[in-house]
Amino acid sequence: MQNNSSQVESLFAAAAELSGESRKAFLDRECAGQESLRRQLDGLLRAHDRVDHPLDRPVAGHNELEATFLSNAQAVGTLIAGRYKLLEQIGDGGMGTI
Repeated sequence: MQNNSSQVESLFAAAAELSGESRKAFLDRECAGQESLRRQLDGLLRAHDRVDHPLDRPVAGHNELEATFLSNAQAVGTLIAGRYKLLEQIGDGGMGTI
């Protein structure tokens, strides 16, 4: 039987709030006889619990980018990521400036 995505989502959310033996007991109870579901949840929870993953770290030069977005009037001519130059402002609106 294929796992229902809403079931996976709700079980993941509940299990993410738990830790240690409480989480294990919860998963044992909710996934009894459903090995595929248990593997899927274990994988999601491992990824959720990881600490200091490279993708969670700030991008190098992040402060430069932040400063650029805070001061759009001075952004023209700014080099971003070492290869993109902002030439001109082309529009603005309620959600920001382009």
